[in-house]
Amino acid sequence: MDEGFANVDEQLDRLGKKQDGLRVELTETKETVDFLLTKTTQHERKLHQLIKEQP
Repeated sequence: MDEGFANVDEQLDRLGKKQDGLRVELTETKETVDFLLTKTTQHERKLHQLIKEQP
């Protein structure tokens, strides 16, 4: 019976590590998306400014 519990504990540990890895990937993806949104907004503002400056 102890072997069964050890197996379950091992599987839970692996799931925990996998979850931690996914959390890191999700955080990195969010940071990338935030960066791209910021850059997109900057470019849109620049385009609007250039359009307003045209005669």
